[in-house]
Amino acid sequence: MKLAGALLALAATPALGAEGFSWGGDFRFRIEALNHIPTDRPLNAEFYQLYNRDRTRLWAKYGFNENIDFFARLANEFRFFDTSDGRQDPGTWEFLGEVTPDQFYLDARKLFDGLIDTRLGRQDFVYGTGKILSDGTPLDGSRTFFADGAKVTFNFEGHSLDLLGLYTAQQPQPVINNQDTNLIESDQWAAGLYGKYNRFEQVPFEYYWIYKQEYDTATSYKAAGKFVLADADFSTFGFRVMPKFGYGLTGNLEVATQAGTHGEDDVNGTMVDTSLSFAPPGFLPDFKPLLKVGYWYLSGNEPDSTRNEGWHPVYGRQPQDNWGELLGYTLVGSQYSIFGWSNFSTPFVTLEASPLQKTRLILRYSWVGAEQDDGLGGGDGTDRGDLFFALFTFEFNPQLKGHLWGEWFDPGDYYADTARGDSFLRLNLEYSF
Repeated sequence: MKLAGALLALAATPALGAEGFSWGGDFRFRIEALNHIPTDRPLNAEFYQLYNRDRTRLWAKYGFNENIDFFARLANEFRFFDTSDGRQDPGTWEFLGEVTPDQFYLDARKLFDGLIDTRLGRQDFVYGTGKILSDGTPLDGSRTFFADGAKVTFNFEGHSLDLLGLYTAQQPQPVINNQDTNLIESDQWAAGLYGKYNRFEQVPFEYYWIYKQEYDTATSYKAAGKFVLADADFSTFGFRVMPKFGYGLTGNLEVATQAGTHGEDDVNGTMVDTSLSFAPPGFLPDFKPLLKVGYWYLSGNEPDSTRNEGWHPVYGRQPQDNWGELLGYTLVGSQYSIFGWSNFSTPFVTLEASPLQKTRLILRYSWVGAEQDDGLGGGDGTDRGDLFFALFTFEFNPQLKGHLWGEWFDPGDYYADTARGDSFLRLNLEYSF
């Protein structure tokens, strides 16, 4: 998942406070197959692709002292498409093409007797479970995540507060061997705050307010069969609480609401993400079993309303831990396009275990519903379908890791009768040095 990739990238960089010069890099090899995934595009066109995608990254860091350092990284990705059996080749991501500086920032920590930490420059803004803030570059897959901006963290006892400002350009500069690659549909920026309160050990919680401005993005209404473009101007308010009930029982509840305008629309989105996890203490300790049940709700736009009640993605257009990859491709052709999560009502159940040391097996079933029958899928109902998910992660050593990933989707009446069962499959290997 893209959020997991961001966290792994953070783990691969040198420890904070290390003085002097250090450097490193990583190489990621993937084979992915997208088999007959339905979309919201006209005529319900499918994704039918088989390709190898390879990402290379090289980083360097200089620590001036234990509290001030500079970090930079270059990222490149190229893909090879198999066109046999009528599979699609979009003709992008040529071998050793565009090279992007995806990290370029200065850290200054423990300012004013430890009260303030700052990070200024191009960086990843990843918070919570990634449903609000995680990905500033959704159109390049998991090659990059960044935004240009600043973060100022105030550190209190058991409480931290981040003040944020970030900007994402449609085609960020500078770029080596520029291929005019769009990383997001238009220029956008956001500002706000994100707080984390941990003084109540059994009930840690987070809270946030994010204001966002988008220029010329797709509205909910159309002209000549195409979404009308207009500026969006809206705020997202929310909180997340993570209670620890004891005896291996933990919870998660995140609720957010939105207010603002987008062209002629009022923005009135709502999100609810809730789950309950049980890891029985002392039961099969070598296997570390976990059972999780949950529900994810993203409001949809009522077709006959004068407002847009649909959830408007902020910077969370990436594969989500509740669902995975496949469903994100079905959203191509919708108002917010690929991974533009909106109009979902989905309960799920997950089972996890570690069958071998340094491995993890995750199995999940989701009944995927649409909160509104908006007609984008070509059907006449709100049953998007049944989604089955399997992920097996493994680690050979701290430098070499990987996973096997599979998703299978049986479309429901939200899609046209011609939609067929589809799948997303992946082999992933990552080496860091």
